[in-house]
Amino acid sequence: MSDSAVTPRINRPLLESFTGKSVRVIGLVKSGRNSQDLAVISDASGDMEIDLMVIKSDVVVGRYYEFIAKVQDNLTLRILDAIDFGDNIDLNVVDSLVSISAKHKTLFYE
Repeated sequence: MSDSAVTPRINRPLLESFTGKSVRVIGLVKSGRNSQDLAVISDASGDMEIDLMVIKSDVVVGRYYEFIAKVQDNLTLRILDAIDFGDNIDLNVVDSLVSISAKHKTLFYE
């Protein structure tokens, strides 16, 4: 698989390592779209600011989503797509998935 097609799952602590790259992040929407098209999501490790300018649909506060995004220089996630994962996800399990997929890249991404 080419590097351009890879969108690894990451969490808050890995944001800085993926600046300028496309990633997948699963998180709970904590605040909705504001006047600057920004919202806040949270994973097991902390909060992240997301930029919803590219997608037209709104995300729903209190629901979990998998976001496909590009990590900006200021560590904001510019959302390219959002997949609704419902309202009942254990973010600690998601955090474990992120750790395992990072540790075993050949199984998940190559």
